[in-house]
Amino acid sequence: MKTEVFARILEQTAADDNLSRSEARALRDRLKGLDVARLRALRRQVFAAARQRLIDPQSKATLAWTEELVEALDKARPEATRGAGMRKVLMAPHDDIVGWLRRLIKGARDTLDICVYTVTDDRLSRPLVEAHARGIAVRLLTETDKADDLGSDIDDLARVGIKVRMDTSDDALMHHKFMLVDGDVLATGSYNWTRSASKENHENLIITDDPALAAPFAEEFERLWKRHR
Repeated sequence: MKTEVFARILEQTAADDNLSRSEARALRDRLKGLDVARLRALRRQVFAAARQRLIDPQSKATLAWTEELVEALDKARPEATRGAGMRKVLMAPHDDIVGWLRRLIKGARDTLDICVYTVTDDRLSRPLVEAHARGIAVRLLTETDKADDLGSDIDDLARVGIKVRMDTSDDALMHHKFMLVDGDVLATGSYNWTRSASKENHENLIITDDPALAAPFAEEFERLWKRHR
């Protein structure tokens, strides 16, 4: 995206001091595919435009402080969640699927929606507890028949306050295995959240931030979540 085009977008959204959801969605779509350096340059352009709208010196100092903090937080984000156009294909047992899932969980900024058949690997359940503790909205949907399996972490996750719902329908098993990070990054494949999946089975996991792929999974999660209360 050219600087002058982005400047026009800033001017339009600044007219009412509000970035609506539709405007934010359209902006995200236009920013897809830009590398990290370009995105950071556009962010600096945002702060520069904001400074021009401020008159009070103290407000300008506060904005400068905010910009420095945002930049520090951005540089501290795990590599797994940086940039745009993310596409990763992993195969177990030789690829570190657990490590990638942990990085995605730790890199979440707002939400984590997990829809998996079973959870018995505490290397993945622990980061979920930590994410919940730092204020991330974590929702977990799983199959009720697997909740009582030996080593299941479902009760422990619910006990700390994570929102858990179980598929109790008799018509079909809830056999999905996917996670959405901030509604944008999708991790899905055959991989179950178990130790055996990482060490004993031939499994796969695809990670992508393609909105055309993430959106149907988000819709499916919401459909199942509302179905099971």
